[in-house]
Amino acid sequence: MHRIERQESGTALVEMALAAPVFLLVLLASMQIAFIVMQTYSVRQVTRETARWLALHPDSTDATVAAHARALVMPAMRAADMTRIVASPACPSLSAGRCVNGRAPGDVVTVEIQYDLRNALFLPTDYAGLTLPTQLPPYRVSVLVE
Repeated sequence: MHRIERQESGTALVEMALAAPVFLLVLLASMQIAFIVMQTYSVRQVTRETARWLALHPDSTDATVAAHARALVMPAMRAADMTRIVASPACPSLSAGRCVNGRAPGDVVTVEIQYDLRNALFLPTDYAGLTLPTQLPPYRVSVLVE
């Protein structure tokens, strides 16, 4: 009886060459999604903390609120990437130390922050005609003034 010997010396190399790109794509895409989720959580946290601060300091100008929000950035965030910070009702300036539009105790104040993701993305955002968003949707938190 004769044995037929098969040559399989290059099979593992070919299988790895076919599987490695798929594995790397899944790995990199997972890391990219993790970065986006981390940025989303961070923006929500900063917005929540800024709204709570504004409820305790209702006679703060909009510029002061924006500066406070930028000072609260989480470690993975960049303050410059906060594209829009809006406090409502607006208080562009103070009159006798108080907001002109009034943020009296019991009033609702809202803080909205929008964040640009371009500096957190490392994969291309264009795939075969499909363009992925590069900004998080605005996140808004409303609280009562104390």
